[in-house]
Amino acid sequence: MARKRGKILQYNHYDLEQALNAVKAGDSIRNAAIKFNVPKSTLGDRISGRFDVIKPRHGRPPAIPVVIEDKIVNSVKMAAKLDSVERVSY
Repeated sequence: MARKRGKILQYNHYDLEQALNAVKAGDSIRNAAIKFNVPKSTLGDRISGRFDVIKPRHGRPPAIPVVIEDKIVNSVKMAAKLDSVERVSY
């Protein structure tokens, strides 16, 4: 039997932004959550600053910073263009 998946996101980014604006305008978190169909815990986390408002990141942080990863990728691409890739002995 296949494993059950978690709940699918029931709101979109626009609804979340509208709810955040309503709370900033003075509405309660609970009322804004009901009005815009956003979970109140999600709304509370965004208001308190626990999670990023614009784009939360899921999973653990990358082991290599993005800047270094881009440099490695560019080096490998340049080496492939120059056909100077050496095989690593096993």
